[in-house]
Amino acid sequence: MTLSCRLLATLLVAAALPLRAQVVGHLPTESPFTDAFGRHIWSGYVGYLTSVDDPAGVGPKGSVLAAVTYDYDFPSAFYLTTRIGVAPSAERAVLDPLFDGPQRNAGTRREPLIVMDIGLGASLTGEKAWRGISPRVVGSVGYIGATNPDYDIGQYRFGSKFTLSTGLNIRGVTGKRWEWRADLTRSFFRMSYPALYRGGRATTGDPIISGGPSNPWTGQTFVAIGIARVWGY
Repeated sequence: MTLSCRLLATLLVAAALPLRAQVVGHLPTESPFTDAFGRHIWSGYVGYLTSVDDPAGVGPKGSVLAAVTYDYDFPSAFYLTTRIGVAPSAERAVLDPLFDGPQRNAGTRREPLIVMDIGLGASLTGEKAWRGISPRVVGSVGYIGATNPDYDIGQYRFGSKFTLSTGLNIRGVTGKRWEWRADLTRSFFRMSYPALYRGGRATTGDPIISGGPSNPWTGQTFVAIGIARVWGY
């Protein structure tokens, strides 16, 4: 190969290398991914807890729920999370199974709720954030319970329930100690109806529930947005 050919080949290779780098990746200063720092994260949320869609229609109605969460991010994509929340203004319908029609509706009563859970999650972008967004999935077990322990006229109370939850939350990474959060969680639990709902005593009409189990699965959805404080950079 002549000297001119070798020189031409060298120039072509040198020109191609920057083009290849532009196609395959980004310069560090131009990358859409940034580090998601922080091991300990406290978050405060305010959101909406949807109505319980249960067969008898006596589950808590939709209400505002405020919650606090603590996350511990492991040196990987996984994190541990705990949450406690309260819905102080939740209400539910009261039914009198001895009657039918409009007389069966005995009004509503206040049913404040407490929610607690613990779970394990994973960041879909690992220890990075894409353009400041770190989407995270989580599964948890927990508890939901009413602070009102009394039975109503139909011998029903919401009581305390074991929950299974799954969700998606977004960590808004700012590169500073204050961040923002968004949360979407679906919780599942079982209702438990009294015998009166199946006509356990003489009534003037049809039973409230005439088929299916006395403890059907149902649930609620929690949608919220909040702020977070990060420690452990």
